Amino acid sequence: MVKRCVGGEYRIDDKCKQRHQTAGEKVKLLTEGSLFAGIGGWTLACEKFGIKSEIINLAKEVEDPFFLKDPVLADLFEKCKPPKEAYFYFPKGEEIIVMNRKKPKSSYRKLYYDVPYFDYEKDEINKLKEIINQHPEIKLPYYFDDELLMRFLYADDCELDKVFKRLVKYIEWSNKTFPLVIQPKSKIIEILNKGFVYAYGRDCKFRPLLIFRLVEFVKYEKIYSVEEVIMASSFLGQFIINHMFLPGHCERWDMIINLRKTTLLSLPNHIKKLLPVMNEAFISRLNKTYVIGMNFFFRLLYKIICAFLHESTVKKIKILDGKNDPSLFEEIRRDNIEVDMGGTAPNARIGVENGIFPPRMPSEHFLLENQRPEDILISEDEYIKKYKNGEIHKDLVYPLILSKIKSEEEKEIEKQNNLSNNKNIKEQINLVNQSLKNEQKNKIIINEQQEINNSILKKRKEIIAEKQKNIFKKQQLIKKVKTFTNVNWEVNEENMISEKYNKDINYKNILKKENNIINDIQTLTNKRKFFISNISKISNT
Repeated sequence: MVKRCVGGEYRIDDKCKQRHQTAGEKVKLLTEGSLFAGIGGWTLACEKFGIKSEIINLAKEVEDPFFLKDPVLADLFEKCKPPKEAYFYFPKGEEIIVMNRKKPKSSYRKLYYDVPYFDYEKDEINKLKEIINQHPEIKLPYYFDDELLMRFLYADDCELDKVFKRLVKYIEWSNKTFPLVIQPKSKIIEILNKGFVYAYGRDCKFRPLLIFRLVEFVKYEKIYSVEEVIMASSFLGQFIINHMFLPGHCERWDMIINLRKTTLLSLPNHIKKLLPVMNEAFISRLNKTYVIGMNFFFRLLYKIICAFLHESTVKKIKILDGKNDPSLFEEIRRDNIEVDMGGTAPNARIGVENGIFPPRMPSEHFLLENQRPEDILISEDEYIKKYKNGEIHKDLVYPLILSKIKSEEEKEIEKQNNLSNNKNIKEQINLVNQSLKNEQKNKIIINEQQEINNSILKKRKEIIAEKQKNIFKKQQLIKKVKTFTNVNWEVNEENMISEKYNKDINYKNILKKENNIINDIQTLTNKRKFFISNISKISNT
């Protein structure tokens, strides 16, 4: 079935996808399925796995039954998402990782996504993967990435045996717990509005504040089971990860534990079991823990417990002396802390339906009064430059900036198209003008050639006329000559014929003589041959 799982990922079971072919069956599958951490899961999953658009529309009715249909709750949900400033906050140095020079593997990494890793960290990830591959019975959920594995590694100082055991326990817990089914009137929502644990405000680095009120645990301990409280707390934790964190900017929460009106003897069993589960389930998600209202006995117990806690864990815990302990406000504005804990924000509406879930943001301001935005945040131009250089993942871009960038890109494309069109028009105009010029040149050349041809033709006609004129003159002259010499011409003609006849007779006589001579020569030759043959015979005898 379609699921939104730990880490905010989506998947659909292939067997379920094959089993449910018709639209009606798919809708039934979706309505019977599990919506984990509420908003947008169904639509994204349907789009990702190619379920048809009509199914997506029906799935939307399933996914947001009490968030988006109520304008007030929908507005609250939007406000609990990371603010604009969080997108423009790019941590540096120790805001990414606090290095332990002597033991690098015991360093305190605060951010895991979209940040560079050291070589030793990459090596440890590869070693852990090799160990996992050696245990085919352990199926690593598909949503596990290198960043999540890195959280497990730092949780146990990269001691691979401990890391692997923690990983196996986590997978078992995750498979049992998720996905969660949530409905408008579900017990999870009911418990979250009772005020056991809730999110309220952010610190100056935009990390959500997770509040635990032990007096509420005591109050409802007999009404709700430990399992139900753990389930609701797990849901809230994953809701914060999915919707209130911003990978690469803020990936941890601050925890405030309010012990007021609670004694060591009245310490509820629920909290004893819940805190270890939260610690194991949400690996490397805690930034700091502030403890308010700790009496003498709690302090004594805390000192004993500290001896068994990891050094890095002890550093994260701050015990506040009183209601107005200034250390609480070193990284948190007063208008993000409730009045009964020393701040100026209104107290959470605990116990009221939809009173504290979705999480509330009591203020729109998170930077401290003495912090200047230009010292902490980058400018909009720098942000756009980072995006264009590929330094910001496209799924993590501030929506309004993304729409602005797309608008600018569309305008630029339109501008380029206009320039291209104008260029094409200019080129076409130039081609037409050039064609007209060429046509005019051709006309001039043709006219010049025509004039030349006409002049040549005229001269030829004049020459022909002159020749004809000369021929006519010659003919007239010959005619006159013939007229004057006609008689002489006839006498001469007869003499010429007679002379020619005589010449022919002489020629025949000469030919006859030549033939006679040739015959004589032939006779003499024959005689000579005969004479020679006789001489040879005589000599032989």
